[in-house]
Amino acid sequence: MGLHYSTKNKVNLFADYLESSFQENPEPYDDDFIERVEEKVDDFMHHNSRHHTAPLTSPQEVMEIILKSPNKKAPDAQKSEMTNFSHHQDRSS
Repeated sequence: MGLHYSTKNKVNLFADYLESSFQENPEPYDDDFIERVEEKVDDFMHHNSRHHTAPLTSPQEVMEIILKSPNKKAPDAQKSEMTNFSHHQDRSS
């Protein structure tokens, strides 16, 4: 069936989790090591970033493209509707 916790227990568990997640790393920490890692990451990002990416399409542009498109339905949906329509016509004759 699963475990059942009261609202108070859930809140306390969540608070304990957040408290442990946002603790500063215990000393001693190696500032030189941290600096070397940061330099390596910065160097990697600088040399591997895409300099020629295509411009992003804004939500407004996407909406305009959709509104300007001639067909507002997916091809399968339209085909299905046409099949159902012709099927109903056959029965009504």
